[in-house]
Amino acid sequence: MMDRKKIIEEYLFEGTPEEKKEKFEIAWDVRESFDSIRSGQSKTKVFEPLASRIEKDLLEEPFKITYLDWGSVYVAKREWRQDEKDRGIYAICVEKWNRGWPTIGIVRNKPFTTDTEKQIGDILSRQNFRPTQWYLGYIPIPDWNYGDLRDYYRIVLLNPLEIVDFFFNYFKQVYEIVRKTPGLEQLLDRSVEERKAQVQK
Repeated sequence: MMDRKKIIEEYLFEGTPEEKKEKFEIAWDVRESFDSIRSGQSKTKVFEPLASRIEKDLLEEPFKITYLDWGSVYVAKREWRQDEKDRGIYAICVEKWNRGWPTIGIVRNKPFTTDTEKQIGDILSRQNFRPTQWYLGYIPIPDWNYGDLRDYYRIVLLNPLEIVDFFFNYFKQVYEIVRKTPGLEQLLDRSVEERKAQVQK
């Protein structure tokens, strides 16, 4: 079977000079435009429907969507934000950038730890969350089958609701852990106040 590179070369370099010029211009335009096309498809086919479903089927006051783009959805309480443009000192989020694996969990806007955050981390670790520099904890996703970006965007184009469902189900787990785990939401509220007080000093 002929490899893809050879097929592309034969397509580009066969034909009259005018045909070759036109095919070259099309290929170059695709190359220059592909990243913006790809991110646009991700936003309109995955993250906008995901945000709509989260808002309709899951969120209760005082939680709101605070940020949405082609690779993420953030949800936070009004009190967790420093202003209307802020995504949140803490936010429950789904992030899927140009890397293989999505991250779904509780993100923070600055990578330093308060005493209250240590208590939050202890609770999250008992729920099998894993911490990072920027995450109080993210939920492991063992059944992610779209590690290759090519595979992921193929599904975005062909069956985006499969990705929406996948992200929604894991986001729901994190959201319900925040809402239903005794003391966790209150600790997050307290830690927000501690962080705001540190900023005001």
